[in-house]
Amino acid sequence: MSDTKFRIAVIGAGIFAEANIYPSLSTHFFDDVERVAACDLKPERARRLAQNYGWQKTYCDFREMLNRENPDGVVIVLGAPNHPEVACQVLEMGFPVFWKNPPRCTWKGRWRSWRRQKKPVSQCR
Repeated sequence: MSDTKFRIAVIGAGIFAEANIYPSLSTHFFDDVERVAACDLKPERARRLAQNYGWQKTYCDFREMLNRENPDGVVIVLGAPNHPEVACQVLEMGFPVFWKNPPRCTWKGRWRSWRRQKKPVSQCR
């Protein structure tokens, strides 16, 4: 087994992210994950969750975060109206995405996101 950790970043620090995503990624089940950066439009949210759950850096602009940190994968935890557009932008930048698939997300938004993938899942780092 490799000693290299999977470098992950999170976009979003709202209620769902705080209650589910950040606590889950900070458990011993994810010892092989490096918590690189957290991003939210409200910097105080990102800083609080980063401090509470062991994330290294915080950002307010996800594009800046991805360009600087170059993670192996990105978890997107945003409200349904913003989710597809951000996912499309992240995919266009060439990063694998995990998103919680919000129920209000339209099929059109999901289809656009799927079409913009640059790498098949099997090629993710």
